[in-house]
Amino acid sequence: MLFGCSESRQVWIEIGMSNVIEPRVQQSHDVKIVLLDICKSKNVDVAGSAIVIAWCLWYNHNNWVWNILKDTPTSIATRAAQLIAEWRAVNSLQQQSRQFLIVAEQQ
Repeated sequence: MLFGCSESRQVWIEIGMSNVIEPRVQQSHDVKIVLLDICKSKNVDVAGSAIVIAWCLWYNHNNWVWNILKDTPTSIATRAAQLIAEWRAVNSLQQQSRQFLIVAEQQ
């Protein structure tokens, strides 16, 4: 569901992460192994993005199962891109706050 169906593959393509997912899916069809490998071998930005996309796919799947509402791959990719942008903005603010506190403590 996260990697194998045509809709999920389209989401990974639209978000620009198919090059990260495809080689790993070819090696293993185990979701846990694929996501753990990304978290181990990629930087925080790429790993975080992959997890957000997986969450959006899972959310869409549950929405279809429980509410019979399904988004298009483009809508899922757009939602994921928005969440990733928000996540990056929050992380940036947190890093700036930490740096400010470090500088303030040194003075």
